[in-house]
Amino acid sequence: MPKYIKLFSVFFMFFSVMPAIAQTSGIWGNYTNKEKINDAVATNKGIWCATDGGVFLYNYASSSFTVFNKADGLNGEAVTAIAQDKYNKLWFGSSNGTIDVYDPASNSFNRILDINSSDKILKSIYSITTSGDTIIVTSDFGISLINASNYSFYDTFSKFGDLSSNIKVSSAIKAGYIFACVNGGVAKQRKIGGNLSSSDAWDVFTTSDGLPSNNTHKVVLYRDTIIVSTDNGLSYFDNNTWKTFIPSFTGTNGNSISITDIEVKNDSLFVMFWNNVYLYKDGAWTLLYNQPAATMNKLIPISDQVIYATSDHGLMGLAGVDQGKVTIHPDGPGTNFANEIKVDANKNLWVASGSSSYAKGFYKYDGKKWKNYNLDNYPKLLTNLYYNVFPASDGTVYIGSWGGGFVRIKNDTNITVFNSSNTPLVGMGTYIVVAALRTDSKNNLWMLNYNNTVNNKILSALTKDSVWYHFKAADQYVGLYTSMVIDQYDTKWFASTNSSSTHGLYYFNENGALDNSNSVQGFIDKSTSSDLVSNIILCMALDKRGDIWVGTSLGAEIVSNTGQVLSGYAPTVQSVYTLSQHSINCIAVDPTNQKWIGTNEGLILVSSDGSTLISTYTTLNSSLLSNIISSITIDESDGTVYVETQNGLTSLKTAFAKPQDSFTNLFIYPNPFVIDGSDKKITIDGLVLSSSIKILSISGKLINQFASPGGRIAYWNGKTSDGNFVNSGIYIIVAYDQDGNNVATAKVAVIRKK
Repeated sequence: MPKYIKLFSVFFMFFSVMPAIAQTSGIWGNYTNKEKINDAVATNKGIWCATDGGVFLYNYASSSFTVFNKADGLNGEAVTAIAQDKYNKLWFGSSNGTIDVYDPASNSFNRILDINSSDKILKSIYSITTSGDTIIVTSDFGISLINASNYSFYDTFSKFGDLSSNIKVSSAIKAGYIFACVNGGVAKQRKIGGNLSSSDAWDVFTTSDGLPSNNTHKVVLYRDTIIVSTDNGLSYFDNNTWKTFIPSFTGTNGNSISITDIEVKNDSLFVMFWNNVYLYKDGAWTLLYNQPAATMNKLIPISDQVIYATSDHGLMGLAGVDQGKVTIHPDGPGTNFANEIKVDANKNLWVASGSSSYAKGFYKYDGKKWKNYNLDNYPKLLTNLYYNVFPASDGTVYIGSWGGGFVRIKNDTNITVFNSSNTPLVGMGTYIVVAALRTDSKNNLWMLNYNNTVNNKILSALTKDSVWYHFKAADQYVGLYTSMVIDQYDTKWFASTNSSSTHGLYYFNENGALDNSNSVQGFIDKSTSSDLVSNIILCMALDKRGDIWVGTSLGAEIVSNTGQVLSGYAPTVQSVYTLSQHSINCIAVDPTNQKWIGTNEGLILVSSDGSTLISTYTTLNSSLLSNIISSITIDESDGTVYVETQNGLTSLKTAFAKPQDSFTNLFIYPNPFVIDGSDKKITIDGLVLSSSIKILSISGKLINQFASPGGRIAYWNGKTSDGNFVNSGIYIIVAYDQDGNNVATAKVAVIRKK
């Protein structure tokens, strides 16, 4: 019997056996802005930088970057402090008290959660310094000492002399005694040894002891001398008192000189204030850098000739290598928070940064590089407050602004701004907030006016022939409209957040004839549908069946039978009980019609009808950067789910890619597949909707069987149905649809090492 006949004979022999549960896999990624550098340290590999969006290593010899986020093993949120110990390990302290220790030799992280899990309300880490095997960590509530070799805590000190307990400590070093810049002066360990947890173990020095200011910033050891920077110059410790160090750096006649940073490198002391950098060496000081327009935070001297500084816009090259470069940082989005994200037909991710004062326009990510659109790069935009995105099916991208109308982008460079100067749109006068944009089946562009205080025309249409139509709200007091979807009947559905009496879901259909006399005619709230759990509607999404999923402050609703509104009948509204009591910020529908739900408690995946809770992802069990999620979008071509949080963007590569219409070829990778004891899986790509899969030996024996996750991709872990790894050899992968009418096969070579 020919082999292919034997293969399919075995296949149909087992066809009646029900497949096991689906096997899925996910690869996480993070995308953050790393311009704001909070701390940095120079090593023989380059400059390590701690930022609000993770950490990066800048190799100034090659001008290259190595970045680390949560998906790479880093756990802390905004990283605020950094140091290198004697073992060449990097210590990263974060604003939430987490300490991550990175070992470059093993490319691995260790996590220390003692401060993070403490009962303190404020627990940000301000500095990390080293002294032999001791790591000295300062925080919002004191000083902690950690053993560098085994990561255990020696102790934490929170009471210094007569000062209040649990006060902020901005800097500390150990030079025989521990010296610390505390909130109110300088604390010094009274004697070596003893119980440092006792307030009597510390002397506290203030202006009465010679300090020029009680607002102390940083303490360093320079040539056996303890020096402290303050709000008014430098001071050094001498015979239990403090004296002025370099009088020229101390203000006079009421004009204080706040020292931004001091750094020691060998026999050199570097001092920065008023964005001037001075070198003090051999009893003399020299002005190295003078740039009043710059905003520098910390100095990183590599040598007397090579100097960098940190800023809110990246690294700055002050002298030597990279001199004159002022925005050295890895590629990334413009900010770490955005209001809405969407993927266009060409796999580009578009990000609208929002409507707050921190907004910086909008961005595009093509999978390799970020392109930022803002007033600095494109003055014609007129504003940086862009807060919603709509990619049309023809490749055009529309982005609504908070006050400046909207933007149409074609081919990346063809940018047209629509506002009060070139359209009939009005809002709060010329201040036009476009809350949502969508196209209908006739390619008309519809837009929602957030607060039209002039003529109450809250819904507008721009035809493909550039003709405008405008529609009034039925209720003259309603004006604060938000999200919008357009269903398969071209009915526009949108929500209002104006007041408790007008919260709810509105709908409008022009019945195929655009006419400026038409007005919005439909409304659903708790008074018209008892199944609506809340009138406070936060988001909407149209699913693959034509149902509208509505996210509210108390859960989610499904609006179905939407075509009935054309005949004057109300649609069906039902609650999704698996999501009850959740505040639903955003909803995205994947190619298999599953729903990805963004809340203030994390990311939730539910089945297509909402009846089954499939997965819940939080910062504790995933690479999410925050549990507060503002937007979700899905690249249907490869199943990547993008999640925007308040601390940055995260992606999850899933198996839920858009399935093939019919089987052509199965793509199996990696091939050969090496079993080495890790959790790697074989990817099976090229499936139709809801495929089933069988793994057969070359002789036709059934090895394993399972259902695909539903999309184009499935995974096999190299195991039998009993959970054991298969032996080395050639295996046949057979995929078939629900009816068994369409079948595809492929081979994979397996090499078992463990």
